[in-house]
Order: sequence, then structure tokens, then C-alpha cells
Amino acid sequence: MKTALNLLNEINDMGFDQQKSLILIDKLLDKELGIEGRKPLFDEKLSDVIYENILGVFRKEAENNNDGVIGKILGNRNNGERKIRNDRRSKY
Repeated sequence: MKTALNLLNEINDMGFDQQKSLILIDKLLDKELGIEGRKPLFDEKLSDVIYENILGVFRKEAENNNDGVIGKILGNRNNGERKIRNDRRSKY
């Protein structure tokens, strides 16, 4: 069994932002394991199924050039900000 920290490190090695990855991993593990009884990342043992499922989410995201599931889960705040800025530019 691997730990949640192993998962985070593997995802970071794929080029994902550490803070955003940590938030998403935490949300996914809360759904899978429940909020109560969670351990620190280095102590939290994950079954191979959970580990591979979460890693699969990030692999799909990488295949979609970081424009898919993770953005929807975390919310693409930057896209909205860019749209507002672009709208302002087009008016002037």
C-alpha cells in the first residue's frame, strides 16, 4: 500500500501544481474515506484501487491538457477573470 504523500509526489512529478493537487486529493479522499478519521498524508495508507483511481483522474487531465475534470472540481476562477478582463478591453 502506498500513502497519500506518495500519490501527491507522483502527481507533482507529472507537472501539476502541488497546492491544487493537494486540495483535489483531499476532496477525493474525503469522498472515498470520509472526513472523520483521516490521517496526515505521510501516514494515510491508500488501497491500490483508490490510489489508481485518483491517479487516473490526473492522467486524464494531463491528456486533456489540464482542461477537464480537475478544473471543474476546483473551479476555473482564472477563466472567469480573463473573460471579464477581455470584455473590458473590447468595450474601450
